[in-house]
Amino acid sequence: MALTLASAAVVRPPATQAFGAWRAAAARTFDAATSTPERSLCETVYGDAGLDARRLGAALPAPERARFRDAGAHTQRDLALAAFDALLQAPGGPGTADDCSLLLYAAASMDVHFHQSPVGWLAARYKLTRRPHFALAQLQGAALAGAADIIDAMLDVDGAAAFVAAEAWPLPFPRACAGPSLLGDAGAALWLTRACVPGLRLAGTWQQSCDPFVLPGHGDQGGAILHAHLRVAAEQVLLAALAYHGFDTAMVDGWLPSGFDMALDESLRQRCAPRAAYAAVPRADDGWFCSAASAVLCADVLDRVRAGELADGALLLSWGVSLGGAIGVSLWRVASA
Repeated sequence: MALTLASAAVVRPPATQAFGAWRAAAARTFDAATSTPERSLCETVYGDAGLDARRLGAALPAPERARFRDAGAHTQRDLALAAFDALLQAPGGPGTADDCSLLLYAAASMDVHFHQSPVGWLAARYKLTRRPHFALAQLQGAALAGAADIIDAMLDVDGAAAFVAAEAWPLPFPRACAGPSLLGDAGAALWLTRACVPGLRLAGTWQQSCDPFVLPGHGDQGGAILHAHLRVAAEQVLLAALAYHGFDTAMVDGWLPSGFDMALDESLRQRCAPRAAYAAVPRADDGWFCSAASAVLCADVLDRVRAGELADGALLLSWGVSLGGAIGVSLWRVASA
């Protein structure tokens, strides 16, 4: 039985932040006489990489998309918990965690609860410690493709799995990643099952590791995105994924972009999904949700499926990227019944 994405939940912090206001607040946090746990963690992480977090934040130019979702005092763990709670009660959701036979977790941001495994904490919270549960490595925006691939390989014929992705970048962590979007905060949870239910049927996945798409920075100089390398590699991987699963670009009916770089996404859509009648558009004030980006768009698509806005059998292409060099693709069929 094919794997079906049956339900999803998204937690977006209600507050959005402008780049200028965030940069001023970050500077005040660094300049304060007393450090915060978040500041100490930030200075340690960036210092180990040879970067000066304070100078880096102050030197960052304003990106094209200069607003982002800001969780404020809420942590990555808070958003993950809220997303999983919302999933249990979402349309098509399980109602209880008892039916979850596999739990996967993804995040790229640093949490002040760094001494505790987020997926271990979630499993304990929902009494799932005797079920397989683990976190994905730094797949960042490619996390959904990785999770879908693993779940499809591991899930029994009568099983169900949850994938949770959450990002929260507390002050004063630099939110710019050398791209056109700032890093935003959000939590997303997906429910995947072998049952024959309405939703999105997995039609295939593809992951490929390339040379990194960013040159490391030093001091107050952030990393530089290798845009030409990313564009060429992404197109090659997307076309390879379609070909491997027996599709071509003319067969793609819907497009779910990475959300990392809207100009890149549009260029790839024209090349890899030129006839797509539906194209998801990330909200302009969200920022890039990194590990949660593709899951958030899938949740939006599920709402459209339930509303009857997407034709049964329509083929959707979702892709995401890790600046470390991973590109992930997942292909889905709309299943209205």
